[in-house]
Amino acid sequence: MPTASLVSERVRADPWRLYPTENSQMEAQTLGANHPVWFLSTDAVVEKANLLAFWLWGAIDPVTRRLSEDKILGQHVFSIILSNLNRIPLNQNGQFSKKKMSVLKKTDPEGTSDFVRYVLERSDLRSIYHAVDREPAKEWFYPLRILHPAPTSGAAVLNFDVSVYRVVDEHQEQVGLLVAYRSADSDTRRSLDEQAELLRKRYGPGAYVKACRRGDISEPIRLPRIIEVSGVDEVNVGRAQIECPYCGGVASYQPATRYVDPPGDRNVSILVHARAYTCKACGVDFYRPEIDDRIDARVQQAISELG
Repeated sequence: MPTASLVSERVRADPWRLYPTENSQMEAQTLGANHPVWFLSTDAVVEKANLLAFWLWGAIDPVTRRLSEDKILGQHVFSIILSNLNRIPLNQNGQFSKKKMSVLKKTDPEGTSDFVRYVLERSDLRSIYHAVDREPAKEWFYPLRILHPAPTSGAAVLNFDVSVYRVVDEHQEQVGLLVAYRSADSDTRRSLDEQAELLRKRYGPGAYVKACRRGDISEPIRLPRIIEVSGVDEVNVGRAQIECPYCGGVASYQPATRYVDPPGDRNVSILVHARAYTCKACGVDFYRPEIDDRIDARVQQAISELG
């Protein structure tokens, strides 16, 4: 039986060794699909992405349709994910958060990267990071619930089943990772089909997949400084479940996090930890009126203290 240290060395040498495998031909076919897909180097830098991946991760302006390639291509995948955490409710993404923290531990075992430092600054991620196993079951597959890039149109929340593959060349040598975000419900499927049609019309079918040269690195995304606010709610409230006022579904009372970005270019995010009703159907978090008032007051206090 291998020792713990030997297992650790194997993980460090090949953290993706257990992932399912695709070849380069399947990579090209998958990138052309009507769902978000990107190809990462073995160092987890995005080298190729289709237009739906740019759209999903906020690199296409929802009004002008302007494409910002440097927000995706040449970026480390953790830069993109961490900069979009305000759209990923952690209380609805248990598998996603645990498996991403596992990958972070495996690829940076010393914990010296900017990504680990950012995670450890946040109480919601820090607890997951310290508790997670480095080898969770089926690390390459997880559901993802993420807020729509333009929530005024289509579904408020998009639901995906995410699969990660090792891509190998003709010599069975790994050349990268392929990540496919497949729709998990009909509303998400409809949103993706609509966006794919619009994007192909806007940019042309031949420009559906964008790529950068191997080794090209974009200016890193600046992760915001975190200010956390807590203690604005009580644990005990009357009903544990109520009807969602937005879609009529069942909403349960549970811990949640609200993100507030102060006005101006401060590169700061205020994280408000307070129990909220979370709708199981549409994924929206909403608070009791008195909690909303307390949150607004504490956020304004935090903003004033920024100067």
